[in-house]
Amino acid sequence: MKASSKIGLLMAAVGAMIGLAACGSQSDTSSSSKTLTLWSDQEIPATVVKSWKESPFHTQLAKQTKIKVNWQFPASGADFSQAFNLLITQKKLPDMIWHGFLGSADQMISDGVLMDLSKDLPKKAPHYWAFLKAHPEYMRAMKTDSGKIYMAGFFRETPQQTTFIGPEIRQDWLDANNLKMPTNIAEWENVFKVFHDKYNATLGFVPDWTFNPGFAGAFGAHAGLDPNSYIDGKKVKFAQTQPEWKNYIAWLHKMYAEGLIDKDFVTADGNSLQTKATTDKVGVIFNLQSVVSKLNTAAASNKSSAKWVGAPYPNQANGEKPTAIYMIDMYNTQGVGITTSISKDKLDAAYKWIDYPYTKEGQLYWNYGEKGVSWEMKDGKPTFTDKMTKGKYDLLTQTQLYTRNTGNGLGVQLLDMIRQRTDASSFNAGKTWYNGNKQVRQAMYPSAVSYTRQESKEIAQIMNTMGTYVKERAIKFITGELPMSQFDSFMTGLKKQGVDRYLKIQQDAYDRYLKRQ
Repeated sequence: MKASSKIGLLMAAVGAMIGLAACGSQSDTSSSSKTLTLWSDQEIPATVVKSWKESPFHTQLAKQTKIKVNWQFPASGADFSQAFNLLITQKKLPDMIWHGFLGSADQMISDGVLMDLSKDLPKKAPHYWAFLKAHPEYMRAMKTDSGKIYMAGFFRETPQQTTFIGPEIRQDWLDANNLKMPTNIAEWENVFKVFHDKYNATLGFVPDWTFNPGFAGAFGAHAGLDPNSYIDGKKVKFAQTQPEWKNYIAWLHKMYAEGLIDKDFVTADGNSLQTKATTDKVGVIFNLQSVVSKLNTAAASNKSSAKWVGAPYPNQANGEKPTAIYMIDMYNTQGVGITTSISKDKLDAAYKWIDYPYTKEGQLYWNYGEKGVSWEMKDGKPTFTDKMTKGKYDLLTQTQLYTRNTGNGLGVQLLDMIRQRTDASSFNAGKTWYNGNKQVRQAMYPSAVSYTRQESKEIAQIMNTMGTYVKERAIKFITGELPMSQFDSFMTGLKKQGVDRYLKIQQDAYDRYLKRQ
């Protein structure tokens, strides 16, 4: 889905739409006597408190909105999907549910679980409605194929916030060898060889999401080791069936054969990768942006000269930006829906509660917490107080205690909040990885598409085997267990796995998505 070119002006847009009534829904105390029940597998309280009743964010939210909410969370360690499936079998549901509804909302409405909010939003949740009207791409994402709006969503202020995984490199080793930051595959190959010859260090990665898409975009491919659909014009394609992906895998095999890729990558996980990074066994890794600061903190405590920074994804050979970098949608798949079990006398309160994050006051609260406690205004900008930056716990824990909208939430996640809660090296890494790459978003298969029950069943069955098949074959091609000469047989295998049917379902769902009004 194409991001709005004006998303950077989101704060101004939100401020303008609040001319309706400055937080009018919050000044109404008529709902203060109502207690709403909310089952949620999101916004779980920080681990340093026993329950939400001791969580500053959750308890203060009730005071901010003047609406009491009884939060219900799955048991610790529970499978969230199983907990949700069990929940919706109950005759009496909570008033609201916070869950990943995208893709199945029409079914949830027809099954009598969720209410269709479309008709009541303009009057009962005017700030949220104004926000959706101002951003047609979000309006489309929050609708079902039949045009129903079913949840209050979570959105990001800028595209930069959608990219938080990428290549991380030893800047001190680059400096010591008079190497500039690599920008294309040829330069990266040279860096790998120098790091290997001088430090016996390799490229480290985990054959899962931390390496997807890896350097695939430098070859014009649209995925790494994970199976992936992408959009070419309005046609859905499967990345692993394209010649660019073959070229990428062939290059990885070459790097592996030359000893430039960590031999343990097949069994590696995030923890083992970080261990190798802190012991100088790898000089380049793919990981979360938060890992950059973790590695630098570890280096400081170990009195090491190591300096890790985010490195740009390599450009294509013709100098164009990569066709694939790690990127997610501008919205999340999770949101809050109102159930059909809610009583009429509570309905207005539920709408006011989901409307609050889209007001000016609510946006500040969900991002920064309570004014005068966790933030104050400095130089015209909300700024975290010493309570946050020099509090009892680390900044991550403090923000979990007093704020939300970090990885998920409601309303709009603000870029400056992310900057304040993130170490500069990590924040800059995310900025480096995104690098204004708009073409990747244009090719992304949107997560807001909806499937019928039959389509969902078929997709799951196909991907259950095809996903494993793609990863296993990719690893075998890289390590040489399968020669690249057998790539045609891999393509034949994809046909047998059902790739054509998979693409047909994906195309049908995408076509319906485009027709949403």
